Amino acid sequence: MRILFAAHQFFPEHYAGVEIVTLGLAQEFRARGHETFVLAPKRSIPGNDIEPGEIQDYEFGGVPVRRVGRPKEGLRRPYRLDYENEVMARWAREFMREIRPDIVHAEHFQGLSTSVIPVFKEFGVPLVYTATDFWTVCPIVSLRRHDGVMCEGPELAHCVRCIMSNYPGSRTKAVIDMTPDLALRVAGKLSSTPLKKKVLPLRQVWALKERPQYIREQMEQVDHIVAYTELMRDLLLANGIGKGKIGISYYGIDTSHIYPHERGLPPPLRVGFIGTLAPHKGCDILVRAVRSLPRELKVTLDVYGNLERFET
Repeated sequence: MRILFAAHQFFPEHYAGVEIVTLGLAQEFRARGHETFVLAPKRSIPGNDIEPGEIQDYEFGGVPVRRVGRPKEGLRRPYRLDYENEVMARWAREFMREIRPDIVHAEHFQGLSTSVIPVFKEFGVPLVYTATDFWTVCPIVSLRRHDGVMCEGPELAHCVRCIMSNYPGSRTKAVIDMTPDLALRVAGKLSSTPLKKKVLPLRQVWALKERPQYIREQMEQVDHIVAYTELMRDLLLANGIGKGKIGISYYGIDTSHIYPHERGLPPPLRVGFIGTLAPHKGCDILVRAVRSLPRELKVTLDVYGNLERFET
């Protein structure tokens, strides 16, 4: 069987959870005698050796990979490219013609956009999607609002503020911070008028407002959705995604290389955190929990993660 895996980014530059799962699946299926491939976008930012729409073919971990350059980033980039991108769709179609997979398993659509979904279905193959995060519901992925409150789904004023939280120090963010929610909602209504053709911010607001419905419509074409948790399943269903075709498959951890052994050491108890040091990962909760333990309890905490990308 020929299997195409699609993800939002891939090794060697990116090596977080989705990338690890994608590579692990591709390698395991290869070990079982199947042919596997990966399609992923790459950010077109200074320092990266790729331009928007440019392709790179390479192999990683024994798996053939095709990478496509994402659109240039910034506030003036059409926001609609976040979820509707015909350039990505065109390259996805070309890759599908080349490899002719029997099934497509998408781990993420960010960067690729949901425009690739109808392209995959053009070839008459099953399409499985694993919801690794909330991207199909939330523009900033985490469903954690700009004010730290956990969110349950899109609301225009909050979505605008959440997106602008990715541009700290910018003049536009400063303006948005001073703009009341009512004014943002009025902008949402104005974005549906001919005025948006002349005003870029209104076009951006309109694209943001259209995001939930467009993604829901594309996701209707997915044959099966896998959620890792009940929370993920319930939030997707509450936002109109996955009715009648979503199931739960809990996170799997390869323990084959782990074996019990005698510590040979007295306490302290050693606790470790390995992962992305982003607020939604909850490392701060672990730190506070360890600090709250009685002083007489001997325990150490080791944290491993990237200290450069996130505030500590």
